Amino acid sequence: MTKKLCESFALLKLKLLSYLFYHIFYNLLLFQKNETEE
Repeated sequence: MTKKLCESFALLKLKLLSYLFYHIFYNLLLFQKNETEE
């Protein structure tokens, strides 16, 4: 039970990290695009 819980927690952390990185990367791209358009 505990091992399974640890595994699911690690998976959740991985999902959260990829989600965060995706949003940061997306925002950076949008920001750069807006900067060049000015």
